[in-house]
Amino acid sequence: MRSVYRDFITDYMKIRIGLAACGEGFGHVSRMVSLVQGLGTEFEIVLYAPDTVHGFLYEKLAPLRYGTLEIRDIPHLHLAKRGTRINYSRTLRENLPTLLSLRKSLTRLRRQLQGDEISVLINDFEPFTALAATALGIPVLQINHPGIVTRSPSLMPDALFTRLIAHFMMPAYDRRLYISFYDGDLGPMIREEIVNQEPVQGDYYVVYLKPEYRRIVLGALHRLGMRNFHVFPQSRLDYARTLAGCRGVITSAGHQTLSEALYLGKPVFAIPQKGQYEQRLNAAKLAASGWGVHARSRNIPRQLFGFISRVESGGFPQAWALPWLRIYRENHTPRVIRRVRQFIYNSTSPRIIPVRSYIWDGFLSMESPEDVQGLVSRWQRWERLSYRATGGADVRMRGISGEVYPRA
Repeated sequence: MRSVYRDFITDYMKIRIGLAACGEGFGHVSRMVSLVQGLGTEFEIVLYAPDTVHGFLYEKLAPLRYGTLEIRDIPHLHLAKRGTRINYSRTLRENLPTLLSLRKSLTRLRRQLQGDEISVLINDFEPFTALAATALGIPVLQINHPGIVTRSPSLMPDALFTRLIAHFMMPAYDRRLYISFYDGDLGPMIREEIVNQEPVQGDYYVVYLKPEYRRIVLGALHRLGMRNFHVFPQSRLDYARTLAGCRGVITSAGHQTLSEALYLGKPVFAIPQKGQYEQRLNAAKLAASGWGVHARSRNIPRQLFGFISRVESGGFPQAWALPWLRIYRENHTPRVIRRVRQFIYNSTSPRIIPVRSYIWDGFLSMESPEDVQGLVSRWQRWERLSYRATGGADVRMRGISGEVYPRA
């Protein structure tokens, strides 16, 4: 009987958190899925993401059955491209309506966050929810990879512009964590389906590229007389299993794909997209780690031949070109989850009057429904005492009574 009441209180007191991610790039929603997998049984979670990634989220998260999957649509910014290169003037033009309606969007998001009773927001490079949450006094933890460019000392024009964009995408936060296979606060978050694979060295290569580069690479492979490769994306083969069994990977320089290949110990031929400084930085760090090479589009055929020759002769991994560079090949998802949990509980716990000493005895002695109601009353009294003693400062816990106390 006591376990029934214990489960009731555990569910009743669950903290509601928001996870927000931008929709540009695969890594953001991939990290969102990993966070739900790690936090979904402990917290009530509401997802905030552009409608462009809702299908992916439902596909990956619906089988987990963490209760009702709540996904809210949010405005988003996107990159406009001409071929393989980012068109900055067109990007600005196409995103201008979203920027001009910023005030209206923030008002709607503030109401949405209030209606969802969010206590803490975990944000992955998404500016609108971060601004709305900060205006409401909701603690914000910023977790992403693209912000790593702010630590790059490069003075190239595209590097300076990319750093400016990164600061715009992270307008407000209480704490920030960069997730990266190089020089990050923590290493990469590897998807569960990749972690579950057993890596073996097969006799084929994985080609994972956008159409613009795919034609160049496939032409070069055919000229080399190679037929032992699998092209992705496709639906016939399972990507995670195929990646774990390949000999090497030929791909763009997106952080998530590079991190997963490094985790499985696969050498990588990386082709950074033109005009994307973050990808160029990822590719350079990959080469410095000794686990791959990178090439520009005009040098692909020649450098691809050298890469394959080196793979076939067992030339990877090479010695690190920069011995002082921090490279994380392991999966840091458990560490990230621990840091997120720590932030959530630190952000939602009052600084005085320890709740454990005040209500724990009542929790252990519950024998009847009346005991449950008594414990709820003690919790509410503890909230009021904490609020009065601090004048409202640092008391941000959404109470069991549903009240949200104002910040001082």
